[in-house]
Amino acid sequence: MNKPNYQDGSIVNLMSTVCAACDATISPYNPHPDLSIAELKEAKNIIVLLIDGLGYHYIKRYGAGSTIEKFLKTSMTSVFPTTTSSAITTFATALAPMQHAVTGWFMHFKEL
Repeated sequence: MNKPNYQDGSIVNLMSTVCAACDATISPYNPHPDLSIAELKEAKNIIVLLIDGLGYHYIKRYGAGSTIEKFLKTSMTSVFPTTTSSAITTFATALAPMQHAVTGWFMHFKEL
């Protein structure tokens, strides 16, 4: 498992790039260096397609020559913990789990 790279290579940085392209300053993270904010600003629509569980290494190993591989621009790390709930919330908020605090679909707080 790769450690999340919140400096410039994570899904947090992807969403920070999308936010910057839409002139939203909600993310404290750097934009992803391999993605152009200027190019995104020129787009009429921005679509982020998330395929849960489909990793970069899987595409490289089994998707050689596929349409998905042809459009592959860069790799990036997920968040920690690498749960669907944490990642989806990161996509929705442009924040890492340490800020949005969603680590799973179900959480127990003894205090409540």
